[in-house]
Amino acid sequence: MTFDPAALVEHKKAEFSSLLDNLRNENAFQSYLEQETYHLPTPVLLNHDVLFGSIFSKVHLHHNRRITDYSYATKSSDEFRLCHVELEDPKKAIFRTAKTFWSAILIFYRRSIR
Repeated sequence: MTFDPAALVEHKKAEFSSLLDNLRNENAFQSYLEQETYHLPTPVLLNHDVLFGSIFSKVHLHHNRRITDYSYATKSSDEFRLCHVELEDPKKAIFRTAKTFWSAILIFYRRSIR
C-alpha cells in the first residue's frame, strides 16, 4: 500500500467540513480539534511556534470561574507568551456573515478548506 498525501488531505478536508456542517455543540468541535491539532487556530505565535508542541485543554483561570477551551505557550529568543482560546459554535453569525474583518477571515478559512 502506498501513501498518498493528496488523498489524505482531501479526506481530512471532507472530514472537517462534515464536522462543521453536522456539529451538535462546541464540545464535539473541541474534541475533534484535540485529536486533529493541525486545525487548531494559534492566533498568537512567536518565532519558535507552539512551545514543545503542547496544547492544554480546559485550563482553569481566576479561581475556576473561567475555563479556557485550550491554551498554549509560544516563545521567541527573549519572550514567552501564553495564549488562552475560547471556541464558539461555528453556526453563530460571526462565522456566517462577514460584518467584521475577523469574521471575514474566519469565513475565508472555512471556505478554503472545502
